[in-house]
Amino acid sequence: MPAKLRQLFSFICVFCNPTSPLELWEEFKSYLCEDFVLHTSVQQSANLALHNIADHLHVHNMTLTSIGLPEPATSHTYVNIDFCDLGTERKEGERLMAMLNPEQRTIFDAVMNAIRGVDEASTKTFSVNAFAGL
Repeated sequence: MPAKLRQLFSFICVFCNPTSPLELWEEFKSYLCEDFVLHTSVQQSANLALHNIADHLHVHNMTLTSIGLPEPATSHTYVNIDFCDLGTERKEGERLMAMLNPEQRTIFDAVMNAIRGVDEASTKTFSVNAFAGL
């Protein structure tokens, strides 16, 4: 949701020409940075949010400074955040795959083969109509 809020914030700045985008930024910064602050410091999350807003503004030939917002303190190209531990995620995926029943495994294999390009004839479009749960 914060990504959509940043997009909305950018659209407001581009199309509605608010009198003080900086005041809007300061008032709603915690909401605009909410997804990043889970994985980084408060300052770094603000930098990431500003980079994201700058990307939206760039599409409309605008910059952060052109609307009165500060430039991020870090370079966009050097921002590197690991949002998950791949080893832990892989183990969890393997654990969950082991719990699939035969019908679920058939569907899982078909989807994964299509994604990996194993079955070139596959349309890569799937619709699964099934009950959730056990």
